[in-house]
Amino acid sequence: MMTAGTDGSNGLLRFVGSPWVGIHPGVPISEDPFAHSCLQQIRVWLQDCIHHHSECRQSEPGRLPTRVIDVGASIDATPCLYVSKGETAPYTTLSYRWGTNMTFRTTKENLTTHQKALDMETLPATFRDAISVTRRLGIRYLWIDALCIVQGDNEDWRRESGRMASVYGSSTLTLSATSSASPDAGLSQRRPSTVYFHEDFTGTKHEVHIRRPIYHRFLYEPNGRRDTQYPTLNRGWCFQERLLSHRVLHFTHNEMVWDCRSDWLCECGHDSEGEKDESYLQTFHKFRQRLRTKHGDQVWDVHQQWGQIIESYCSTSLTYESDMLPAISGIVQSLQNTVLGRYFAGLWELDIIPQLMWHYIPTRPRRSFGKPTTEYVAPSFSPLSRTGGNIYYHYQKEKEFKVKVTDIQTTPLGSDPIGAVIGGHITLVGPTLAVRVISITCYLESGATVRFSTSTGQIGSMNFMPDANEYHEAIQPDDQLFLLQFHSWFWLVLRRDDQTGIFRRIGCSLYRDTFGWTQDLEKTLRLEDMAHMMLDMTLVIH
Repeated sequence: MMTAGTDGSNGLLRFVGSPWVGIHPGVPISEDPFAHSCLQQIRVWLQDCIHHHSECRQSEPGRLPTRVIDVGASIDATPCLYVSKGETAPYTTLSYRWGTNMTFRTTKENLTTHQKALDMETLPATFRDAISVTRRLGIRYLWIDALCIVQGDNEDWRRESGRMASVYGSSTLTLSATSSASPDAGLSQRRPSTVYFHEDFTGTKHEVHIRRPIYHRFLYEPNGRRDTQYPTLNRGWCFQERLLSHRVLHFTHNEMVWDCRSDWLCECGHDSEGEKDESYLQTFHKFRQRLRTKHGDQVWDVHQQWGQIIESYCSTSLTYESDMLPAISGIVQSLQNTVLGRYFAGLWELDIIPQLMWHYIPTRPRRSFGKPTTEYVAPSFSPLSRTGGNIYYHYQKEKEFKVKVTDIQTTPLGSDPIGAVIGGHITLVGPTLAVRVISITCYLESGATVRFSTSTGQIGSMNFMPDANEYHEAIQPDDQLFLLQFHSWFWLVLRRDDQTGIFRRIGCSLYRDTFGWTQDLEKTLRLEDMAHMMLDMTLVIH
């Protein structure tokens, strides 16, 4: 049905109830992601960013990392691994998902061979594409972790992995294989065809370009947990590679997307349609800038921003649990020398108590069986001590905490003070109640109700959120526990080693009525009703 416009449309005819009103003019996207037009678009984005974006501007080319790939000046040049001499030069970095079958890498055995030449025919497709794009942009050097870090050499790996803030922060451009699940998939795949042929009533054929709208939610999301089309964003190492870069070029399954500290742009033209939200890269950059001028009265915002970083990072995945601290150390390094103070395995010195108020939920349902995780990652009080699940903070603006910190230390594994650790402790003083477990009623993902007795024989109940994938890893009937009160509704649940006297966090208890436990808890005394029975204790938690 057509009708005359009566809404200020100058009498133009418009369709009422027509499906065509949802179709808008679009920008053609080449099916070949490496076509000349695509490379020209990258050059335009890059030059505009270098010359006009003050937030992205680098005073000079970054100093080359220890090793880089010399891609050569010509299209048929043989690339090789180059050991830098401290010189400065433009270079690109690659962010990609390793996958499960990453066999091409630099080792002690082939290091000399790779310095002579890298065989393009045997390189994974993503590496070949990254070399080609780097060359066509007129940039001589490229950094890829699998080739530029000697794999299997623990000393080299620790040293180089501790330099990620510099490697990605000094890079001219990060190429991200955002939609590729493995190095063999290529930097980008051929995009879907948009060409269709329509025959009108006269029999004449017309070429029509049609494609679905392209959405850019992944730019605003800290990671790819909500969208399987961007598997690289769900990797822990790639999380920090994205945030440390000045500029990231995302190769997705249907277009290229430019993301820098000042703006984001895309091939489909969506970026030009009115106001747009800032990307997560821009949000992180602004947070880092604000830290240079933050004061104590604004610490709440700082904690919330850092907590969101930890929550997002913990929901990504890592092949090795031992990478939990190293894979975020670049972000930590970029935030040092600010009001946050010293760093301790996921916690900052500034107003540290709220950072201890977190709980853990595994990504798979909790059950009453399974094998415990034995690899040491971090002290139990750190949110980074848990892998395979999600961390949630309980932000608290008020400063009236019942506990205080008298000491905190961590012991690094190697020379990097913000990387992997082999130990650590925090000393807390606060009201504590010693109890013995009577029974546990599980609620799978949401937690459990634990009935306990005190030393005076009184029976109480608490809801319990274990820091474990399986309940039996945390507590058993007849276990002795220590409940340390932080706030009127938050307690740490601790276990003590009788031989050493050392405490370890095994979970927390919450009294916010959000999990539906009220009915069970009303049958016995609640923790908040037992405050008069608590005694101030000094607890050293490892």
